[in-house]
Amino acid sequence: MDNPSHGRSDAGPGAGGASPPRFKGRILLAEDSPINQLVAKKLLGIFGCEVEVAESGEGALALWEGRPFDLIFLDCRMPGMDGYEVARIIRKREEGEDKRIPIVALTAETTLDERKWCLEAGMDDFLPKPITAETVQAILARWLSGGPGGGPPPPARAAAPGGESPVIRLETLAVFLGGGRGGEPDEETLEKMVSLFLSLAPPKLQALREAAGRGDGPAIRELAHSLKSSAYAMGAWRMVDICD
Repeated sequence: MDNPSHGRSDAGPGAGGASPPRFKGRILLAEDSPINQLVAKKLLGIFGCEVEVAESGEGALALWEGRPFDLIFLDCRMPGMDGYEVARIIRKREEGEDKRIPIVALTAETTLDERKWCLEAGMDDFLPKPITAETVQAILARWLSGGPGGGPPPPARAAAPGGESPVIRLETLAVFLGGGRGGEPDEETLEKMVSLFLSLAPPKLQALREAAGRGDGPAIRELAHSLKSSAYAMGAWRMVDICD
């Protein structure tokens, strides 16, 4: 895999109340969920990255073709043109060029098959959902700093005692309450997340019920995946389990 080197400021690690490291890089974020867009932009911004968002695979390709980026975060399962197809197209169009842009898969699935599909499509790394400051920093350290790397992504979440996930895990939202790497509370972003979730989830749940009633398997899978992705970002683990 290519590992392009970019500069990083001298800020110390974002642990123990210290300022988070600042990475220099233009990021293309391809993600269809408005909630996940908010989370990812917030976390990438904490580390000093400039972010442009595409809400679809087609939009991601248009942005990539129109301006230079240092790193792409690509949701694997967007409606329409999914992340796998976008990665394959980018790699095909890069043939004969000197530069290969790193592509990081955004995925709620952490199976070996999923990783194999991502690599076969031309992706370079994986960022499991829900994303956190720690996992984002590890990815940025590998692909933007040229340093020793940030280590592998953490393992998939463990089940709560008794095998049942809690309804809400507040630590998922800690970064927006001043408990994460950002240091300062960001109640405005948190309010936007909650408002988006409360406005988007009920219609999707209703559509899911209707799809189940008519036995529409593809629609059920797409709606369940969309709800699961948003629930991950909100720390709504019980809903994640139901969507599985």
